[in-house]
Amino acid sequence: MDTQRPQVREQRLHEIVRIVESEGSVRIADLARRFGVSEMTVHRDLKELADRGLVQRVHGGAIAVRKTSTQTCVMCHSPIPNHTRVVIHLNDGSQRHACCPHCGLMYWATHGDEVEAMFVKDVLHQHIIDARVATYVVDSSVVVCCRPSVLAFYSREEAHRFQRGFGGRVLSFSPAVDNLSSPSTFAEDASWSSGL
Repeated sequence: MDTQRPQVREQRLHEIVRIVESEGSVRIADLARRFGVSEMTVHRDLKELADRGLVQRVHGGAIAVRKTSTQTCVMCHSPIPNHTRVVIHLNDGSQRHACCPHCGLMYWATHGDEVEAMFVKDVLHQHIIDARVATYVVDSSVVVCCRPSVLAFYSREEAHRFQRGFGGRVLSFSPAVDNLSSPSTFAEDASWSSGL
């Protein structure tokens, strides 16, 4: 029986990749129930698949790896750089992608009732984190994509250290969304865009 275990595991790994690619995202608890294994086993499977570059791990599960860079931002229609990519999961099971936390938060502000989950990348470590638990530095002197600049951090302490060096405001999720959705922000965005 031990000689079959590696084959069974490889079949499970292959099926997990197929599910992630077809559904866009998976949760550890759902996979554990589906395959009749422990959540720790699924956690190890997802780690191996992420190490192979076949999925991206996120808190509580995994999302599909997008191999193409031809996608454009759902908000500003710019190409989406991998280092600032935002993945938005909608209630209907579909996904949207934003080029940076600025556009991701703007999408949430205008379509929040349609959003099930949103994932951003930590600007320093490139870890994928739930947008609702991230800390944001808004309008710093470092602009990596859209303006006003919005950078996501997993650690509030690192966000404050970054702010001391590069300015901006440190905000949690809801205040950051509110800040970007205020009429003065739209006016700033319009004046910046028209200057291009």
